[in-house]
Amino acid sequence: MRGMRMLLSSLLIGAFSVPVSAVAQEKVRLPWHPGWTSQFDDANTGGELVAKLFRPVHAPKAPFVVFMHGCGGLQLERVSHWAKFFSQRGVGFLMVDSFSTRNVKSECDNPPLEWIKRRADDAASALAWLTMQPYVKSDRVAIMGQSQGGAALLFALSGEAGNTNAFIAGLAMYPACIRALNNNLSLSKPVLVLIGSEDTLTPPADCERLQARQPDKGKLDLIVYPGAAHEFDNPVRPFLFLGKYRDGEDPTSRAKAQARVAQWIEMVLKQ
Repeated sequence: MRGMRMLLSSLLIGAFSVPVSAVAQEKVRLPWHPGWTSQFDDANTGGELVAKLFRPVHAPKAPFVVFMHGCGGLQLERVSHWAKFFSQRGVGFLMVDSFSTRNVKSECDNPPLEWIKRRADDAASALAWLTMQPYVKSDRVAIMGQSQGGAALLFALSGEAGNTNAFIAGLAMYPACIRALNNNLSLSKPVLVLIGSEDTLTPPADCERLQARQPDKGKLDLIVYPGAAHEFDNPVRPFLFLGKYRDGEDPTSRAKAQARVAQWIEMVLKQ
């Protein structure tokens, strides 16, 4: 057992010591198309998004995950470990940047619901682009989101989302479930939620209530990690976000989450 723990520790250290530049990636541009434009406060009917594309090596055609970042934007130093994690398991990873082409730096100060819906449109646009690529298994594309990106995921997989239902499933890390809860969203595809018990920014209680309200309880699988706070999976030293919310890595909970995500990959994307 001790030897196994040492092996796991060395693997985790290796995963987080690899620089972003060492992971195969490509910057891509993809067209943006609105779905909820009538509910937004401007008249944009199109545009462009940038994204980071990670393709697994030696895989001419692979399942993919569309990744939606949190309210602080796409920060590769925080989240690229997930791109490496999926790529090593034969799964492509498309990290959508919702902010750059809109000249937005962050949207952490209670953004309007319309902004969350716009980001769900970002996910749908990324899906539409991905399914046109010859190296993508178009029937095996899922969506992953952290925090605000997790809230957008819930809208993208709701019954209201229309064309975004081509996603086969969702993986939400500490999503802001209150947004979906207040809008009585019913999920149309299965979602796995991983969240910490000490997360006061996006409390697990909101996700528990959302789960209880689902007509099909099997659509939302919720795992709460004792003692973990917001952003427990990312290599970020613990701090107080906005001066009051616990944030930062919890290596024990991260390792458990990685093991669960590895199972999810096999069950959802490799079938």
